[in-house]
Amino acid sequence: MRKIIRDNNFEVVVNRTVQAQSIVEKIKSELKDHSAIASELKRIIKLGGNFPTFNDYLNTVLNNIERLDERYKSECRAYFDAINIIRNKISHSDMTLSEEEKSKLVAAKFKNAISKEGELQMTFEGYQHLVTDVIKFFDKLYAHL
Repeated sequence: MRKIIRDNNFEVVVNRTVQAQSIVEKIKSELKDHSAIASELKRIIKLGGNFPTFNDYLNTVLNNIERLDERYKSECRAYFDAINIIRNKISHSDMTLSEEEKSKLVAAKFKNAISKEGELQMTFEGYQHLVTDVIKFFDKLYAHL
C-alpha cells in the first residue's frame, strides 16, 4: 500500500487525527469562550496521533482510485477488517470470537472460519484462499491506477 501511495503521491489521512479535530471543533462551537480549556483541546488533538494505521493506508488507496466502485471499496474494507481479526486471534493464541468479531467475519464472507463453539477455525486451505484474495486485490488496484 505504501508503495502505491508513494508512487502516486496520495495524501494519507490519519482518521484518528481527523476524529480528534472534529471533537475539538464541536467543543469550540458549543462554547463561546474556550480559552480556559485551550491547552486541553490541543492535548485532545495530540491524543489522536499522527501515525497512520493499516486502515488509513487502505482508505487512502481506495479513496484515491476513482475507477473502483463503492461496493468494491466497502467489500475491501470488510475483508481487511476480517483479516485483521484473524491475524490478531492467531498472534495472541486466543481463538474466542466476540459477537462483533463474528459479525465482521460473516460480513466478509468468512462464516466458515467460525466454529460451532464460536471460535476462530482456519485451515491451510483457508490461508491459501486468503493469500490468493490479497494478491487479486493488489492486481485490481494496479489495473485501475
